[in-house]
Amino acid sequence: MARGRLVVTALAIVLITLNLRIPVNSVAPLLPLIRDETNLSTSAVSLLTTIPLLSFLLGAPFVPRLLRLLGQTRLVTCSLIGITLGIMIRSVPGVVALYGGTLVLGVSIAVASVLAPSIVKAVPNQSGFLTGLYTMSLSIGPAAALGLTLPLVTVAGLSWNVALIAWSVVTFAAIVAWSLARRGLSNTRPSSSTVQHPRSSVYRERSAWAIALYLGLTSLTFYTTATWLPTVLRESGISGVVAAGMAAFVSLIAIPFALAAPLVVKRFSGNTGLLTSVSSALVVIAPLLLLPRQASLSFVAVLAFGVAQGACLGMAYALVVDRSRSVEHSAAVSAMSQTVGVSLAAVGPLAFGALFDVTQSWVSSLLLLAVLGCVQIASGLTLAAKK
Repeated sequence: MARGRLVVTALAIVLITLNLRIPVNSVAPLLPLIRDETNLSTSAVSLLTTIPLLSFLLGAPFVPRLLRLLGQTRLVTCSLIGITLGIMIRSVPGVVALYGGTLVLGVSIAVASVLAPSIVKAVPNQSGFLTGLYTMSLSIGPAAALGLTLPLVTVAGLSWNVALIAWSVVTFAAIVAWSLARRGLSNTRPSSSTVQHPRSSVYRERSAWAIALYLGLTSLTFYTTATWLPTVLRESGISGVVAAGMAAFVSLIAIPFALAAPLVVKRFSGNTGLLTSVSSALVVIAPLLLLPRQASLSFVAVLAFGVAQGACLGMAYALVVDRSRSVEHSAAVSAMSQTVGVSLAAVGPLAFGALFDVTQSWVSSLLLLAVLGCVQIASGLTLAAKK
């Protein structure tokens, strides 16, 4: 691929990936405003962040079939249009539009999320570099959304509806970049036989299940810490503002490691077990550092969570690309792994909070997170056993 075409494709991947996180994460800082204006309960407004996760179960499993019907480039375009429509509908006054737009947004994000690794797979000899950009952007998105959305309201004086619509500029940019990048890619539309084989066989592949479990536990840790880390940090005597800032800092720390991890996996593919184990070990160490409830150790824990988040996420998606045989097989593995991942991610914050309700202590919740880190290490070692 020519250098200019590679730059355009890389830009498109970055912008597409930002749209997988920003539309959902930008809602979180605005939930109190939305609750007060709509008179919804706290549980009801929390669905605005839960629905997009559950939408993966509606959209992700059907991507391989849609890939056969529409082809890769057209399906990516449709998903970006769907994200745009979801953002617009969600911001229309009224509860029906609020939830309806969130559902459209969630399903569209699910489709685009599954397709992203297959886009990387379609570009020859650049999988490590492009996967690094992809996973790095997965960390940039939450950091940007969490850090900039509320200032759009408090500083710029926008309403919460307009603040959410403002992020559609990233979606429009992605559509433009993809319309340019797709000219250098064929509209991959596999035959019936080539699509059916991955879908029917991927659930019988040991490596696919290991990737799904590894990515699922990575997602569980991310969403659990994003939900509860500020609260746990406050138990260490850290102020609410600083605790929220530290939680956002996790995503910032993750950025360089998310970029580097796929390149390392590509360079040292024979040592997959060692690489995944070292990264997952930090998932075990980080919650244990929070147990003494000391502010100094809490800062180290935040650093460990950030490194683990970036490295594990980068490696998980690098393995989806590296272990897949073709674009359609990559889509099938991605659909399976992200469906498992989102299912685990949805359970994680609930289980973490439920254990606190039962024990009135964060100790059992943090220990559970450490134990799941051990399971993640085991899944990484399974990947090393079979390529």
